[in-house]
Amino acid sequence: MAKVPYIDDLFLMGEAFGNRRYEKLHDEIINRKASMTEYVEWNGEVFGFLIHDNGVLVKLYDMPVKVVRFFFSCVDTLHEEKQQQIMEELFAKLETRLKSEKVYYQLRLPGHVVDAMKAFQKITDKGIFCGGTTYYSDEGVRTILPEVPEYLQIYFANKEELLANREEVLALARDSFREYQGQYHISGVTDMKAGDIYENWIQSELTEESEKKILLARKDNKIVGFCILHEEETGMDWELSAVSDKCRGYGIYKLMASELIRYANKRNKFFYSSTQLDNYISQRTWASLGMKPFYTIYNIHYDMR
Repeated sequence: MAKVPYIDDLFLMGEAFGNRRYEKLHDEIINRKASMTEYVEWNGEVFGFLIHDNGVLVKLYDMPVKVVRFFFSCVDTLHEEKQQQIMEELFAKLETRLKSEKVYYQLRLPGHVVDAMKAFQKITDKGIFCGGTTYYSDEGVRTILPEVPEYLQIYFANKEELLANREEVLALARDSFREYQGQYHISGVTDMKAGDIYENWIQSELTEESEKKILLARKDNKIVGFCILHEEETGMDWELSAVSDKCRGYGIYKLMASELIRYANKRNKFFYSSTQLDNYISQRTWASLGMKPFYTIYNIHYDMR
């Protein structure tokens, strides 16, 4: 397999993957090395990581929480002896950093880079495996998308409508996420307030200040589904969605996904989504619409307090 860059940035990764052009991504990582927490250089290439605060969790749990993200300007996804040594040097620096502060860390390990995973195993003695996230991309493949039936209305709501129906959307979200099990539910440290993370997320988008687009699905004039869309210059990310338990079986989730893909295609932009590794229902829906998986993150939590 050819060596390619890796960066923990969905839009940059997606653009490079979709266009099969990695020069821009490579240069971006090289230019970011000065802002990385630690890095190692080898043959002009950069292998590094960035540690930063998770402001949302700091506020919710009233404890220090930081995220660790990785950046490799040119990496072989298969094992290579010298690359393995470089990774071990980098992860030794990470181990020193992890032990230097009494912090709850979230590591986002690229699951497809074997040598990074092998190097991680050499330093781990107390990590909590909290699942993984698989990212999917629509590269503009013009799959035949299903049409919205007459008994449903699916559309982007304006601010006035969203604010007027704020409580109805929040109630739908609470019901939908009540039994959801994500990375924050798996960790015994964050489990008790895990549901609040998603509710707070949705609340933050139902404000005058939010620039995100929200797609609503209505049946019999009741809101039965929603999607939050984050749009940038080259792509769009389907961040969060929910469908009413009372409307299962109508294909609402798939229809909302189809409308988002149409919206992205009309603007000649890439469309992305992500979910837990074990959320096969969503993944099957995306695959049926022509989307393709292109990378995976393993979520590892470290409690160093």
